[in-house]
Amino acid sequence: MATANQVIMLFISKESPTHEFVRHQLEMACGHALKGSPADIRVIDVGEEPQLAEDFNIEALPTIVIGEKRIVGIPSMEILATYVTSAIETKRS
Repeated sequence: MATANQVIMLFISKESPTHEFVRHQLEMACGHALKGSPADIRVIDVGEEPQLAEDFNIEALPTIVIGEKRIVGIPSMEILATYVTSAIETKRS
């Protein structure tokens, strides 16, 4: 798990040609930040779960929600790893 019960949510559209790339980048960044520990990543297709996307006020895709932080677009693996690490430290505090 990314943190004690911390879920990382990736909001995507499976119709987008980049959704697999973003998922892979997120998994790699989590692996780097968590030193190989598995992350609790939930991939949400907004076409299949529009209410959840609305509940989280998702306005653009892809959007990654980690705790109170959100990342819109396709960030580098280094930025993702920084966000995951920050979420871990915040959760532990």
